[in-house]
Amino acid sequence: MSTEIIIDVRDRRNKSASTSVRCSSDTEAQVVGFAESWLVAIGALLNGAIRSAVAMLTVDISGLTGNVAADTSDCEEIGSFEFKTTNGVTKVDVNIPAILETLVDNDTGDIIQSASAVAAFLTMMETGITVSGTLMAPCDVGGDSITTLNYARERSRNSGTNKGS
Repeated sequence: MSTEIIIDVRDRRNKSASTSVRCSSDTEAQVVGFAESWLVAIGALLNGAIRSAVAMLTVDISGLTGNVAADTSDCEEIGSFEFKTTNGVTKVDVNIPAILETLVDNDTGDIIQSASAVAAFLTMMETGITVSGTLMAPCDVGGDSITTLNYARERSRNSGTNKGS
C-alpha cells in the first residue's frame, strides 16, 4: 500500500504551504511510525511551524465506469454539504467539485436531496457502509460519526487559475 503524508507549515504571517512524501507500508502503524519520524526530520529543517499532518492512501480508480469529464463540467461549481456529528456541535463540510447541474434546484441553489444519487450519498454519509463485515462511518477529526445534514447547496469558488490555463 502506498500512502502520501502531507504536512501544512505556517509562517509568522500565518501564511501556509505544504509538502509531502510517499511511503510504502503494510499497516497503519507503519504509516504512523514513518510519519512521526518524518515530521521530526522535517521539523529540524524549519523556522516555520508544522500545523497539521495527514496521511492519504492511494486508491485504485481503474474500475470506475463513466469516469469522464463532461463538456459542461466545472470544478468551480461545487456541491457544499454541511453535516453535524454525534456530539451535536461539530460541523463537517464536504465540498464536491463539478457537481451535476441537474442535482441543483435552479430557484434556490439547494441540492435536490430526493434525487437518487444525492439520497444514496446522504445515506452513506449519515449511516456509513459495511466493508468486510465492519461498519465504516464518516466522522470528524475527533472520531465522532456524522449523523445529520445541516444543509446542501451549490456554491461557486474561484480556482485561482486563468480560464485559458
